[in-house]
Amino acid sequence: MSNKYKISRVIVDKYPDKIDWKALSENTNALWSVYMIEIGKHSFNWTSLSNNPSLPWDKDLIERYKDKWDWGWLGLSSNTGIPWNIAILDMNSEGWLRSASKNSWDWQSLSKNEGIRWTAKMLKKFQDKWNWDFLMKNNSVEWNAEMVEACKDHLDWNIISASTTIEWTKKFIDKYKDKLNWKILSTNEYLPWSDEFVEYYKNKWNWKELSSNPLLPWSDKFIETYKDKWDWKDLSGNTFLPWSNLLVEKYSWDITGLSSNHLLPWSEKVINKYRKKWNWQKLSENKGLPWSDELIAEYKDEWDWEVLSLNKHIKWSLKIIDKYKSRWNWKNLSANKYLPWSEELIDKYKDNWDWQILSSAKYLPWSRHFIDKYQDKLNWSVLINNAGIPWSIKLLEKYHNRIDGKFLITSSIIWKKAFEPYINDKLVVEIMDNIKHRVGWAKTVEAGFDNTEAYNFEFDKNLKAVSMNHELVKEVNGLKTS
Repeated sequence: MSNKYKISRVIVDKYPDKIDWKALSENTNALWSVYMIEIGKHSFNWTSLSNNPSLPWDKDLIERYKDKWDWGWLGLSSNTGIPWNIAILDMNSEGWLRSASKNSWDWQSLSKNEGIRWTAKMLKKFQDKWNWDFLMKNNSVEWNAEMVEACKDHLDWNIISASTTIEWTKKFIDKYKDKLNWKILSTNEYLPWSDEFVEYYKNKWNWKELSSNPLLPWSDKFIETYKDKWDWKDLSGNTFLPWSNLLVEKYSWDITGLSSNHLLPWSEKVINKYRKKWNWQKLSENKGLPWSDELIAEYKDEWDWEVLSLNKHIKWSLKIIDKYKSRWNWKNLSANKYLPWSEELIDKYKDNWDWQILSSAKYLPWSRHFIDKYQDKLNWSVLINNAGIPWSIKLLEKYHNRIDGKFLITSSIIWKKAFEPYINDKLVVEIMDNIKHRVGWAKTVEAGFDNTEAYNFEFDKNLKAVSMNHELVKEVNGLKTS
């Protein structure tokens, strides 16, 4: 509970000696305040706390506990919740921070930190401190022309060439044309693509990459103009061309590329015309085909049934599943959420399904009855993390012998569904008051951490009180480590 519940000042004030402060250090749901930090300052795991993004972060808070924070890669430097700015980063140059070698930023971790709002001024000011290899791979950096100019001698131009945030103009491209990677640039959908733009740089483009770029000004005329430059294999798979029967007939296309292209003018006539040429593996997953029971029957000996079993565009029915039951790949079929899942379907082929896959599937018709019916087939270590199940206290209580206690106390899904809706400060106070005077409470806290048995919780019908019907060790362990 200490690492999941929205613990507030009320609980901290009333039970400071019962809080698992190390677990609380990681709690991102707690209602954090400077007051709470002050109360637990001698008990926290300060490395975990330093990395907790939910604290009320500002420069004053960092300065207040400057001797306690873990400033390194496990702590502050990797924290995405700090409102990073030049003033905070510049704390590294302040006297009190320079005087203690352990209290300094890990610039390698900062370079990877995706919580920083990057600016040209920030990048330039600390340009000798950043790890530019890591910074260039940081997805939170939204490059623009000003930032590129400020840091041009440190940049990885391959990454810049792929940027989706730069305002690409002819002026910008001309300025850095000798630094940019034209192969990567040819794939970039954010360039100002037009007939004139393509023509202007026609001797610099990588035409293989250009052939699969969806944002080019595709037209019959455009394709014809550069017919000697295209990579026809890649062009064949490009769904953004103005596909028509005439276009298909006009050029010598790559059949594998066409087979995977869902925007061709597909019809049973087209499929039959090139029946002996198609790549049927690619065709078996092509969503553009006019899927029907008749189409599947007509080419039943050509389909790749392993691939077809995963197809989400087939009009799935009990009839079609039964008709080809000896052809389906049942492992793949088990993973296909587009089947008409029902108890009838599952019952009929209960010995064919991959039950480990089904145990993780959110798309099954989960209910207490359903779980009870198939409890001996389900994989319970997988099931515990399935968000599609209607987890409840009663469900956990009924199957406590099948659930590993370690999974129970660490599952965020179970916490959110079975416990979080009912746990509040009033209920926590009742629980704590109920057990705080019991003999041996403190000793069992330490003894209980390795207990891996399941936990039996019983809520009364009004959810106004909780009784814990298990041994005292389990009771305390559930409160302290869940």
